Amino acid sequence: MGDSCIFKLEHITQVHKRNINITAGISQIPALSSGTVIIRFRHSAVPSFAPLLNIVNRQYPSSYFLLYTQNSYRVGLMRKIVTENGVRTSLLNLYDDQQAQMNLLNTLACTIEEGVGYCLYLNGTLLRKYPDPEACFLRDILNLAPLRAALIGKTIESQKLDYDRAVFLGDIDFLYLYDNVLPPQEILSITAQTIPNTDVSISPGSFCSQPIKLFYPGYMDAPNYRMPSLLQTKASTLLACVDQRMHGPLEHPNKIHIVLRRSTDFGHSFGTGVSVVTMPENSQSIDSCMLQDQDTGRIFLLTDQFAENTTLFSIRPGTGYEMIDSKPYRQLLDDNGVKYLESTGGAITCRGKSTPYMTKSNYELLYNGVSAGYIFSERCPLRVYPTSYLVYVYSDDDGLTWSSPQPLNPSVKEDWMTFLGCSPGRGIQLRYGANAGRLLFPIYYINSHGVQSAALIYSDDHGMTWTRGESCNDQRLFEGALYHSQTLTDKRLDTNEAQVVELPDGTVLLFAKSPFNGTGCVAVASSKDGGRSFHSTLHFEEALRSTDSLSVISCPVEIEGHYALLYAGGDSVSGSCNGAVKIGLLQHEKPQKIEWRYSRLVKPGTFGHCSLSMITDTMIGLFYESSGGLDVSFVRMDIPFLMTEDFPLHPVEIESLDYCKQEGGVLFTLRLNQPVMLCGNRTLTVKLSHRTVTAQYQFRNEDCQRYHFFAPKINPQDITDFFIPANMKLFSTNGMCYVYSRKKKQLIWKYYADEEEAFFSLVSSHIDTFDDGKLIVSHDENWRSSSLNPSAFSVSPASSPVGLRCNSEQMVQRILNYVHTNYALPLTLSEIAQSINVNSSYLGRIFSKRVNQSFNDYLASYRITRARELLKDDSFMVYEISQMVGYHDINHFYKLFKHYTNMSPTSYRKRILNQS
Repeated sequence: MGDSCIFKLEHITQVHKRNINITAGISQIPALSSGTVIIRFRHSAVPSFAPLLNIVNRQYPSSYFLLYTQNSYRVGLMRKIVTENGVRTSLLNLYDDQQAQMNLLNTLACTIEEGVGYCLYLNGTLLRKYPDPEACFLRDILNLAPLRAALIGKTIESQKLDYDRAVFLGDIDFLYLYDNVLPPQEILSITAQTIPNTDVSISPGSFCSQPIKLFYPGYMDAPNYRMPSLLQTKASTLLACVDQRMHGPLEHPNKIHIVLRRSTDFGHSFGTGVSVVTMPENSQSIDSCMLQDQDTGRIFLLTDQFAENTTLFSIRPGTGYEMIDSKPYRQLLDDNGVKYLESTGGAITCRGKSTPYMTKSNYELLYNGVSAGYIFSERCPLRVYPTSYLVYVYSDDDGLTWSSPQPLNPSVKEDWMTFLGCSPGRGIQLRYGANAGRLLFPIYYINSHGVQSAALIYSDDHGMTWTRGESCNDQRLFEGALYHSQTLTDKRLDTNEAQVVELPDGTVLLFAKSPFNGTGCVAVASSKDGGRSFHSTLHFEEALRSTDSLSVISCPVEIEGHYALLYAGGDSVSGSCNGAVKIGLLQHEKPQKIEWRYSRLVKPGTFGHCSLSMITDTMIGLFYESSGGLDVSFVRMDIPFLMTEDFPLHPVEIESLDYCKQEGGVLFTLRLNQPVMLCGNRTLTVKLSHRTVTAQYQFRNEDCQRYHFFAPKINPQDITDFFIPANMKLFSTNGMCYVYSRKKKQLIWKYYADEEEAFFSLVSSHIDTFDDGKLIVSHDENWRSSSLNPSAFSVSPASSPVGLRCNSEQMVQRILNYVHTNYALPLTLSEIAQSINVNSSYLGRIFSKRVNQSFNDYLASYRITRARELLKDDSFMVYEISQMVGYHDINHFYKLFKHYTNMSPTSYRKRILNQS
């Protein structure tokens, strides 16, 4: 990467499960005035703020240099300079709302030219050029105080960021730091290797349209849009409804309205935006859910409302209403907490006496006929009780105009509930059985213990009155005990945003997000009484991921002779990415058993909340968040498209895999047809005449298409075969994951990496010990060295800044890192202890305390886990796998494998291959 590259770091997998402290390396370079930073990353999940490179000095509060990504759509540079003992602070936050798509490869570059300014690049585009006569890289920061820490993927408390203890969730392919400003064309060339491409393949005879951005920054004078809801009316009009978020993508605090666009030509085009619910000041109407009464034609839209500066975390339990003579009166509070009551007609009383106050239907408060503010506004003399409010509006003219909000809290919320809100998406009207004609909306609520429960509200009188049914957590049977949503404390039973469908026998199925159930899958509850109550046990659909997005609808036509459901969601274990639409077929012999027979990728990269609707009997509309809160897009597809096989448009292919003699061993070169990121096991497996060895990764070419590996102490003439191991993952620029099949001798594609695999999760997050400079696991740039030496474990004075200390957790983390890299070698705890001058008994005790396993048990379980991965590739003989994971006694390997899996390696392989 050029002679001016003074620091290089590569291949950091699952950053959030490791402490990546590069202080030792950064402390060895000069305090630069100018320079260039290039970093390539793939984030598997995006918190609100994710640091990439963070360099902090020892001031308190600290001065720092920080590169970050935010909400999956913003990248930026933040520099803070603190002078005069904290009296004066200078903060530069240079950013651009350019999508750094989740799961896709992204290359961010920043140049800093002293006295001239800053430039920010992403994926082949110059985002921002900011002139600044005071521009500087690190010199001014380090002149104020010595270096405290240089970190990958973390912030520390002394930075006093709004996003304290923020972390980056994903992989870093490389970080390059240069001591000069690279030419723009060179930077554009490097960053252009990851220009995103989210197109999908379309087979002949099927149809999928190009996405249309219906809502985007600047449309209707708003910067952000979220939470889509899509409905086709009786008149075949498509209504596409969203949150219009005026102050950023987040929920609270914010100013949020509900708006929609209509299409009268089956989704080919959409009209101008229409306001549905407009909130005063900085209050919020969040989330929307629509349905239409097919008997009356009335369209209902459900939404949640919050007062200004009220958040989900600050609201109080209660309905916000009092019932007097069976009539609801809204509670209003003044500055002293004195309670007033507002009647449905707008008259306001206090302690039973009339007052000069009254309200209008738009929440405006009048005092003697003069406007005094809005009851959802913080500055109003009378304000609503601080809780959540569920309301609905309706339209009788096909979505052109809408009523004022109608309150639902008095009839469907209980005093013990803190939050009660709608599940974004759509409701249904029942068609079958005794409850035909009933209107159903999915909702969820939170009890005093913070546990959420999904439920339904229903109306049997065409929306005149509404009733809340029991939650799927009411009378729920779990581990031999019955639970109730009001008293529930076990987070594993948490169910929240949901969608509802009806089966032909009248059964109602509620598909709910259940983030803590341990399976990572969507929970499904069934009701035989039209949504009034649910069966005591839930099941989990293994084919459906429980992420940020969830939409389920019934298909109006049978598919392959079966009643069918359509599901849309992010097909990803760890976050909101890779939007897919699936077809589920009801089985004739088991009417409530669903086979998710077809799955089709429709949006690689970032994919948030979504909503499905049928357009015709065979044409489907999908309305989805196509960024982290910037855009909401619409796409049409037909059923044949969903039934065709997925295949990548531009697959990664091996152009050559060869080797040559080098001093001390053999150099292997893997040449690919496009740039990729290597993750997982970055080695090659080399078979010799009597044994198997491993070639370790060494370096790559600038085009990121040629990767080089080295195997020491072998001769080319002894090589009988060599290949990519099955647990190396290659990610293309559009986030597609490839693994090598030795049997087919080619790379096999899948559109997501199964991050539940043990290989990615063995380094558990509880070992992650970074805490504001107190406990830092320190890695220099050679931290992945495969040689056994004391520096692989100890923290030397050069690599441990003043004030940072090494403790037992650091030592254990180092041992784990070493085991994960060198498990195929003969490893003993006594050898490791001797190399770092520590008593082996003491080291064994602290290892067992931190990991809850002895060293030998952990090493054996890790090796067996790796062996299970290798057994998925039937091109390996069992004895070869035994050697590859460190066991040269095949009988001992068989004994250990059966101990950990209750079956032999051969039986395990047969079971896996039969399943696949």
